[in-house]
Amino acid sequence: LLEFNVWLGIEPTLRLADWMSFATILPLVFGVCFQTPLIMLFLALIGIFTVDDYRAKRKMAILIIVIAGAVLTPGQDPFSQCLLAAPMILLYELGIFLVGRNKSLAHAGVAH
Repeated sequence: LLEFNVWLGIEPTLRLADWMSFATILPLVFGVCFQTPLIMLFLALIGIFTVDDYRAKRKMAILIIVIAGAVLTPGQDPFSQCLLAAPMILLYELGIFLVGRNKSLAHAGVAH
């Protein structure tokens, strides 16, 4: 691709700092996002939230996830935003499932 730029008369300006910023921040953001179900389960186990709280605040959580997807993605295109927001919404739903399952196991006497 660099030779193509030279052929067009465009001088490429390669910036290692820009690439390193992208290459370190994006995996970090995705790594933190994939911890969402565990964080939700932990907060339920210590009694801060219940499965009903998570279900009642689902719309607000989805709005926050979409806004976070817009802010945290490196590009300004909606495709990048959806690439982060869609898995986050699924992970939020997985968190609700895990909290609900843990609640039913606790009532059955299996947990603790």
